[in-house]
Amino acid sequence: MIQRVVLLVAAMLGVALAQAEFSISDTGRAIEIREDGRAVVTHHYGWVMPPEGVKHRFYRTGYIHPLYGLDGEVLTQDFPDDHYHHRGVFWGWPDTQWQGRRVDTWGLDGARQATVSCAPGEATSARASFSGENVWVFDEGEDYPIASERYAVVVHAATDTGRALDVTLTWTNLTDAPIYVRGAVTDDKGYGGFNFRPDKTRAPMHFTSALGAHAEDVFDVASPWVDVSYATAPGAETLSGVAIFQHPENPGYPYDWWLLRHYGFLGHSWPGNAPYALKPGEAVTVRYRLYIHRGDAAAGKVAEAFAAYVKDVARADRSVGTE
Repeated sequence: MIQRVVLLVAAMLGVALAQAEFSISDTGRAIEIREDGRAVVTHHYGWVMPPEGVKHRFYRTGYIHPLYGLDGEVLTQDFPDDHYHHRGVFWGWPDTQWQGRRVDTWGLDGARQATVSCAPGEATSARASFSGENVWVFDEGEDYPIASERYAVVVHAATDTGRALDVTLTWTNLTDAPIYVRGAVTDDKGYGGFNFRPDKTRAPMHFTSALGAHAEDVFDVASPWVDVSYATAPGAETLSGVAIFQHPENPGYPYDWWLLRHYGFLGHSWPGNAPYALKPGEAVTVRYRLYIHRGDAAAGKVAEAFAAYVKDVARADRSVGTE
């Protein structure tokens, strides 16, 4: 009844009620999502080879690039010349250990993720999704995976202010020996985990958290969210940005290890440099929300968006509890 009244009033006022419409295409190597015909996100599940002049070892799969802003600007960067292993939106650690061997899914040094499956989900007026599975393999032993990595991504319809993109990641130990998931131990930095690589050509980067602005590089921020905003194009005065929200049910929430680098990098570094022991057959799940917005953190209402996210999670938990 309410919907009929809204439509009637709109018709009387000559107002067109526009409604977003998502579409998903599968190229055989990547999943591409569009909203009202405008590109939103591309997820690669086929091997992406390095450009000419870059070492072969940096080939990769299982990551998002490009990620687009609300006005069609590309937010991410792939194969940047300062860190060839950086790749759009990705997840990985530089110093995971298994049976005394280093498993570097961050730097792609002797090990990496390999795709097992990837498929589009539903596309409606409210959201679009895709999911898949990677495995962790050593370069010389691709037939012997040590871990399964399942992922699910849900892209929500844009509002006037921003767009939410939810990522769920589950890792399972496939071996009979523990896997010690760990970030970088060099200089006690602890980086590794869920990562976003902005386009450095649009610097300077403006970092904001629940604590306020961060003018210097930091590795430890007592905040459940961090935002990075930067020019919509090189030299432009307008800004757009992306925030990472920790899910309230993640291990150790709110986890203080972050990577904020002003050359252009934002990452949530769970579990830091203290190894997380993933026992044989065990699994661990972490979830994040990327919040894409116009303007800086204040204009994009990032703090308000995070508060709404936490309420939505709590509401969902209550709903499950009553079923």
